[in-house]
Amino acid sequence: MKRPIFRHVATYSFNPERHYAYRVFFPSLTGVIVRQMAGILFSTLLLVVLLALSFRFLIRTVMQQRTRGDEG
Repeated sequence: MKRPIFRHVATYSFNPERHYAYRVFFPSLTGVIVRQMAGILFSTLLLVVLLALSFRFLIRTVMQQRTRGDEG
């Protein structure tokens, strides 16, 4: 499993004399969102490619029928 990339660090000092503090690491919010949406983004890209190929096939078929119609 990949280790998260920590971009934000918050420090809370609860005993300054002894130098005790809490340090909290927050992962990059953008990275978390992209990882959560990876499946949706991939499937959307796949659908766009599929639609583009279908549209290309449709236009090519219509053009072929048009040229055949002009011959006869």
